[in-house]
Amino acid sequence: MPIHHCLIVLLLSASSLTVSAEPDVSAPPDLLSLPTEAAKAPAPDVEALKRSLAAIKELHLAEYATPKARAALIPTLIDQALQNQEDPGARYALLHEARELAIAAKEVDTVVALCEQLAQAYQGPDVTSHLRTCLGRITGVAVVPALLKLLDVPSDPAANAVVGRWYANEVQDWQRALPLLAQGNDAATAKVAANELLAPAKASERMALADQWYDLGKRTTTMRESFWRHALGLYDGAKAELTGLNLALAEKRMAEIEATLPLGADLDYSHLSAGQWERLKGRIVSVDAERGINPTAITLSEGQRVRVVPHPTETWKVSDSRGINQQTTWKGGMAGRRAAGSLQCVVGKGLEQSPGIVSGSGQLMLFPLVPGKRFSVTGTIRVKIIPISD
Repeated sequence: MPIHHCLIVLLLSASSLTVSAEPDVSAPPDLLSLPTEAAKAPAPDVEALKRSLAAIKELHLAEYATPKARAALIPTLIDQALQNQEDPGARYALLHEARELAIAAKEVDTVVALCEQLAQAYQGPDVTSHLRTCLGRITGVAVVPALLKLLDVPSDPAANAVVGRWYANEVQDWQRALPLLAQGNDAATAKVAANELLAPAKASERMALADQWYDLGKRTTTMRESFWRHALGLYDGAKAELTGLNLALAEKRMAEIEATLPLGADLDYSHLSAGQWERLKGRIVSVDAERGINPTAITLSEGQRVRVVPHPTETWKVSDSRGINQQTTWKGGMAGRRAAGSLQCVVGKGLEQSPGIVSGSGQLMLFPLVPGKRFSVTGTIRVKIIPISD
């Protein structure tokens, strides 16, 4: 979920608003509205709002210099609103200005969420009026006409499908996407979404649900990534309770999905699949354990950084003088950074560093940790070296 939504969720919680966790798909809900709060704060009058907005712009003068900087200011204003629970006037102004910036930046999901927040927390126009006015000012964004259509006809199947796919694909907010997709005009997708809204408890049922999203993803190109990411989360959530054939099939499909999904900015490099590693772009270095220290052809200058990413499943053999042998990955044969056989990095004459972001001045060298004469390590593990540009 985008950071703007995370902050707005906190705002909604702080205002004691309630959101239904399990929408009733038997009757089409107004999916752009939230339940009404019993007591709302009065919105500031025009002059008070002008003074607050002037103070905000004075405080953030530099950030108003360019459209890009103004867009980057949106989460800051939302966060400041979160910190102003005791000053409803200032809080209103911060949310109002964040919404104005979001309209200018055409960040439709943020506009919708802020309209809901202002309507639920303050006296004045209802959420439909807020949305109709603000969305009407946004042009050139394909989902806006469907959002406006839902204000008039919440049950419209075509509009529900468009907005549901948008929440799933672009916003990555499946809590909002599911009830919309369940009301959409794509029968196959609507059926799977409705099944998930029933919140199956058994691991086998959650796996079956993941299989359904997986199958839908195979039938589409535009929604494949979204459907498969969602399926991946369901497989992962059920995996701990699966056994035998179900576990093997879930792991196979998880590996297939991971190998095809884009490598995003939130990639967890310490828990890569082999398929993800293969798709990383970087220089490959084969670290031969028997050589000890393996010099690379990479020399770093002061302040330069690279990311060292060992292959996640390749192994080498750690042996000791007592005849005990163990196949280990780059993480080594025992827990902890100093595990026997763990991959280590050195730059020039610097100290050992674990794989990850490595810096220093000099030649980059890689080697397996051999903690004493009684240990030996044999085998080869490939490593990718990825430049980091600030």
